[in-house]
This record gives sequence, C-alpha cells and structure tokens, in this order.
Amino acid sequence: CIGLLEHNGGNVLDPASWEKAPGCALRGVEGVFDPSAPSATVSPAGREAWLIFDAKDSPSGGKDGRKMRAQKFQWDT
Repeated sequence: CIGLLEHNGGNVLDPASWEKAPGCALRGVEGVFDPSAPSATVSPAGREAWLIFDAKDSPSGGKDGRKMRAQKFQWDT
C-alpha cells in the first residue's frame, strides 16, 4: 500500500516535521497490485481531483507488467 505523511508544523524540508499516518492512503484492490509512484492533479477545469499512479495486474512478475492508471478521488476530513 501507499502510506500518507502528515505535516505537523515547522520546516517542510525537515523530516522531523512529518509523521506517517496509520493505515494506507492507497491500497491495491481486486485486479490491482502493488500501487506506487502516486501523483495528485486536478482536471483542466479544476473541478475534479485525479490520482495518477502505476500498478500491476498480477501479484507476480516483479516490476514487469506495470501500467499507468488514473483514478478520480475526493478529499475528506
């Protein structure tokens, strides 16, 4: 899974200013394995948030079989 870091204040370049949140921000689901390299962006009109990442279609194969994916998402508290 892909974790989530939370800024706890201070200099954003200082590793001590960040804490790893419990759980996963992005986890593989049926047919999607080993998600990695996430990047968030917004649609050209600015009304939708999208997560761009790569993942595999199979749990085997090492780094082979990775594909780029895009998934719309929403922020919550």
